[in-house]
Amino acid sequence: MRFLSVVFLATLVFAGFANATITPVLDAGNPTVDGSNYLWTYQINLSADEELNASIPAGGSYFTIYDFVGYVGGTVAATAPNWTAQALLTGETPSTQLVTDDPGIWNLVFTYTGSITEGPLNIDGFSAESIYGQINANGTFSYQAQKTANTSAPDQGQGPVDIPQAIPEPASMALIGGGLIGLAVLRRKFAR
Repeated sequence: MRFLSVVFLATLVFAGFANATITPVLDAGNPTVDGSNYLWTYQINLSADEELNASIPAGGSYFTIYDFVGYVGGTVAATAPNWTAQALLTGETPSTQLVTDDPGIWNLVFTYTGSITEGPLNIDGFSAESIYGQINANGTFSYQAQKTANTSAPDQGQGPVDIPQAIPEPASMALIGGGLIGLAVLRRKFAR
């Protein structure tokens, strides 16, 4: 019975992700070393029943990758035709989505500026640099596009995406370790 419950829940979760229209995915072999930083390159998958449209209400088609830790200023780029890129502390978020966004960490926002383009498509060319190269699979993205059958309203959603993982500095780890040793000594002293 427990197995069937797990299978049912997994089916619901993956069915929700399958409905995502613009899905950013970290390119294979990423991130790559770029000098003293790491280059994170993404591609997007546009589903067959969706279209990119710069004219839909509330900002046209776009996607936002939230809380891109360690962002190196000025490195966000969109080399795909008809896309722009910017880094914002409060990223574009669809009105129907509740996304956790730390206003002190940069978000990557990629906006479509071309004519109506229908899926299915895979589009390469979205990138940014971070001082971190370790992957955190618990990142979040949101998107806005439009269903090809419904041109009156935007289609909005969110999902998981790989982002940089902040790695504590050695000095911070030494301070934490020193504090734990101090607590252990105090505990031992008061236990006598």
